[in-house]
Amino acid sequence: MPRPASHAIHERIQTTYDGPLSLAEDYMVWNITKEDIRVRLAKVDEDVWPPPATEKPQLPDPNQRIPYSDVIDGGKLDVKDVIQPIYDEVNKGIPDH
Repeated sequence: MPRPASHAIHERIQTTYDGPLSLAEDYMVWNITKEDIRVRLAKVDEDVWPPPATEKPQLPDPNQRIPYSDVIDGGKLDVKDVIQPIYDEVNKGIPDH
């Protein structure tokens, strides 16, 4: 199994530096005080919700809408004759509201 690249980098640095060394990785934190340097990984919750908005969202201005290009617009295919029978078949099992 190949060693991680960070191991090779660490070894290369140690050829000219023999002091304490830590190479950053995701969520790594260095707590530095006059007395000590502490290296740790932060405790994070990646499944958090964003805070509530502080301002109302701005609605888009329809006058600034950029239309589809001719290439995109020209690539539309009318497939209603293919898809409509499928929709009709699926909708047979759904009661009317």
